[in-house]
Amino acid sequence: MTQETYIRTLEFLERFGSVVILPIAIVWLTQWWTKKQKKDDQNFEISKLKETKGIESEFQLESDKKNHEKIVHSSLLKILFQVQKLHISVSGSCVDTSCIDTAINDFNQSLNQHQSIISDNQIFLSSKTTNNLYRFYSLIGELLIELREIRDKKMFELAIVSVWEYSQRLADSIIDIQDEFVQKRKDLTEKFDKLEVPYFRNCCGQEPSPELKKKIETLRNQKLELEMHINQLPNSIEEVKLNS
Repeated sequence: MTQETYIRTLEFLERFGSVVILPIAIVWLTQWWTKKQKKDDQNFEISKLKETKGIESEFQLESDKKNHEKIVHSSLLKILFQVQKLHISVSGSCVDTSCIDTAINDFNQSLNQHQSIISDNQIFLSSKTTNNLYRFYSLIGELLIELREIRDKKMFELAIVSVWEYSQRLADSIIDIQDEFVQKRKDLTEKFDKLEVPYFRNCCGQEPSPELKKKIETLRNQKLELEMHINQLPNSIEEVKLNS
């Protein structure tokens, strides 16, 4: 019953109701209308409360996302700092196997700590950011494998080249992740430009000499040729028989 219908009903009762029924009907109708108004007011308050809670939940979710992204970004920067320390460890005085082994062990200890923190905070990351994150991890894996190959071949002077080159690629991965974080932040209007962070990309000092860079390219090419030959080998004795 609307307010207009309620008023018309009262008017009808006042005009046509009997002396006995009229007061009772008016009291009942008035009580009913009061209860209805009270219920409508309660429903309105509940609806308003739900809407407020929804806004608060959405705000809290967005706040949680920002906090997780900040932690992930901070951890990536700390890993890159450990790469800088790795670069220092293999610079200059690195002339034996223990130098690279010690540097790798120290780096791995720190890496495990930061990876654990990132793992706990990557729940809100987009698929694109997650992909960039695992590309970052993949680059670290390639770097560590190459350092061990350099150690095994006792070409210790190439360790600094490997770390320097991979540090730039790792920095680019962090820049890509940071760029996406900035683009998603509606409260940030300034565009992040990777061209404006040259010192961040060159975080590991001066570029190695052309001679050293040529040596490490030769080492990598030899590895690729070896892998190609291995892939061409038959997988089983049956294949050898078939090809003979």
